This record gives sequence, structure tokens and C-alpha cells, in this order.
Amino acid sequence: MALGGSTIHVAAPVTLDPPHQLPPQAAVLKGRDAQLEWLVQALKTQQRVALVGPGGVGKTALAAAALLRLAPQADPYVFYAGGILMHDFYGPRSLQAVLNSWLSSLTPDPTRFTDADAVRQEVVRGLKQLQPLIYLEGGENAEDLPGLLDLIEQTGSRVVLTTRHGQQAREMTRLDVETLDDEAARALYAYHAKLYGDEDDLGALCETLGRLPLALQIMGASNQRLPPSEVIEIYSFDDLNNLSAAERGRRRIPVIVERALAKASQDQPQVSLVFHRLGWFANQPVPRDLLAVAAATEEHETLRALRALQSHSLVRDVASEPHFHEQKTRWQCHHALIYAMARHGEVDAASFERYLRHLNQFVVTKGNEGWSPGGYRTLDAVLPHVEYARQLVSDTLGEEHPDTAASLNNLAGLYESQGRYAEAEPLYEQALAVYQQVLGEEHTDTAASLNNLAFLYGSHGRYAEAEPLYEQALAV
Repeated sequence: MALGGSTIHVAAPVTLDPPHQLPPQAAVLKGRDAQLEWLVQALKTQQRVALVGPGGVGKTALAAAALLRLAPQADPYVFYAGGILMHDFYGPRSLQAVLNSWLSSLTPDPTRFTDADAVRQEVVRGLKQLQPLIYLEGGENAEDLPGLLDLIEQTGSRVVLTTRHGQQAREMTRLDVETLDDEAARALYAYHAKLYGDEDDLGALCETLGRLPLALQIMGASNQRLPPSEVIEIYSFDDLNNLSAAERGRRRIPVIVERALAKASQDQPQVSLVFHRLGWFANQPVPRDLLAVAAATEEHETLRALRALQSHSLVRDVASEPHFHEQKTRWQCHHALIYAMARHGEVDAASFERYLRHLNQFVVTKGNEGWSPGGYRTLDAVLPHVEYARQLVSDTLGEEHPDTAASLNNLAGLYESQGRYAEAEPLYEQALAVYQQVLGEEHTDTAASLNNLAFLYGSHGRYAEAEPLYEQALAV
């Protein structure tokens, strides 16, 4: 029924399968036993829990270990009967984007909800029904975290948040995650570097690395079986040590990533290219064949480069992780700070334009084949990357470019296939306006764009608006 211009859906009660969404597990935790036990107990008893600390300190790894303890793979609903639902703010950041991403986990037919109010209403209904634990990653990037927390509070669901900003943890049970002590830092580096016994200069190396788990993991993996004294000599960390404490903290991870990347690229020039091409995608798992398109390389060459990056702990193969079941490999930067490095630098317009054309064709081809679990489950896999390309394309090529229009058109088509018609319509309209201005009224791409918009209008009974667009398209 309609009320005040919005469509209100009155849904019959349905049985939902609780979601089981966990952050990636660290290979090993060192020096966190007491904090892990505290966090497990807090998650059992507290409504809102926040982990606060600098980037690379291991907040995600600690949260992931606690959540796996409470929701093991063998019996994921033993403690949280409503499951675990997560959102990573290193991806979409707006409140509406969060609700859109949760909708498919909270309703059996998400395509019925075509406007923002209806989506919000259905997500709230689903959260009230399931009352899952909600895990929020990277709260410092959220556009409206207070609004989201208020919405969640209305549903009775529990929240665990990771953030670099302590002020976001007000009115929450807070755990400050600090750098490792000397013993734990030594043990973690030795684990990733495959060192055995007490090595000279290991303490000095760990101190240079700030005793940050991410830094220890990257440098350990990049220098396996090398004595720490040689690592210090090879990398010469004088540029870091000469900085102020604050600047050293800001630059430490970028410097370490740069040096690990340089080492990984020594025998494979494609490694650096593939790494930086990951910056053309959202910080979400990327299908390997789509990454090969971006890098303009054969899939086997792309995979070889990714394996080299993986050996230095710069990327991870998401599809190989226990909670992820898919035949196609999908890759992601190992950490948000590493992803920031992948995005670093200017985008070559000619290469990016070529990639966009391949991406647009990829979307069209897969759409014609059908988005299905057997082939891909690629609608969910590709959508965040098409959304991100839309943001990047206007900065790189400008708003008035045919590839900009194609990106708008493809994103609109993906939204339409999900039933997100209110989001699809303005994108179709923008794409048509660009085609008309850049290519002219008589171009076949303009005609196709007219047809897309007309079809959307017609499918919603807006025949008076659809008919003249069909006529214009036929005239071409």
C-alpha cells in the first residue's frame, strides 16, 4: 500500500537463515591471550563493544579470533543464534549503502524493496527478527556511524566495532589494542620469518617495525630465514629512524609495504603492475579474471604475480579461506593500509580507459550469461567494483566521456537486476545525457541508452514516458 508517497511493504513472517559473516582470521596471534579472553567475555555480556587502536595494530585479528571462538565453523550458531552480520567501512561508507548491503541477508526477496525508506524498514524488521551480532570494521571511515548505531539499537542487536578514533567508542565497552610487548613481537616476527632460536638484533628490528603486527608479518614473510642483522643492513631503516615519533608512526607501514613490493617485483616486473591495479577496484575481493583484465595480462601471469604478492603478505586469496566457498580465486589486499598503497599514485588515463572498456564488456558478457552461483555468484562479486569504477572514472576521464556513460549504464543495469530501481533510474538518465552530448542523437550507443531507460519506465507502468523514448531509439 502507499502512504505519503512511499511504498510500505507489509510482509508476512518468514524464516530467515542467520548470516555467518566473519572477518579474515590471522595465521597466528601472539601476546593477545588476556585481551582475547576479555573480549570473548565482553561479547557475551555487553551490548556495544569497541576495539580502539592505530592502523596495523591487530584489531581485526583480535576481533576475528574472538568471533570464531563464539561462532565456530562446526557450530556457528552455538552462541549467536541470530548469526553474525558484518560491514567493512573500507568499502561503501554511507548509511544507505550499509543497509543495501545487508538487505539480501535479512529478507528472502530483496528485489521487492525499491526505495530507501522501504529498504530501511525491511532491514530493521530483519534485524529485530534475527538479532544478530553486528561486526563493523573501520569505523573511522563511516559517514554516519551514530545514525547506524542508533538504528541498530532500536533492533536489540549487539555491536562490535573496530576504529582508530577513540571518540567513536564513547558509551561503548572499550578495549584499547596496543602494540605488542617485546617478547610477543619477537615471537610473531620469528613465526613469519621462519626463524628458530634467539637471533641477534631481533629486538632492535622489532622496535624499528614499531612492534606492529602488520609490519612484523610483512617484513617477516618478505625475509624468511634471513638473520635480522642482515634485514637491518639490507633495508637501512635510517629514513624511518630519523623521523619524529609522530611522523614515523604515520610513515612506517607505507615504507615497509614499498620495500616488500620492491623485493617481490625483483624477478617479476608484472608484480608491481598487478598490485597497483588492485587500487582500481574497491577494497573487496576481486575475481582473478577481472583483475587480469585490469592488468592487461594473461590469467596465468596475473596469478603468478598474485602468488608472489601473497608470499610477502601483501594480498590474500579470499576464496581459499575456510568460510568462503567458491571455485574462482578472488583476491584482496591483506589490510586496508596496504590497499591505500595500491591506490597511491596517478592513474594513467589511456590504460584506465582501456580497462574500463574491458570492464564494461565483461559486465555485459556476464550479464548475458546470467549471474548464477554455478558461473560466478559474480553479481555480488562485481557490483562494488563497478560502483568504485564509477567514482574513479569521472576523476580520471571526466564526466563528459563515452566510457563514463558506459560505466553509468552498466551500474544502472546491475542495480536494476537487483530490483534497486530508484538507484538505477538517475544513472540511466545521466548516461543518456552524456551519450547525447558526446556522441549525438544518431549514435547507436545513444539509441541503446534510450532503450534501457524506456524499458525501465515501461516495466513500472510509466508507458507515457517510455513510448517517446522507444520511438527515438527506433528512429536511429
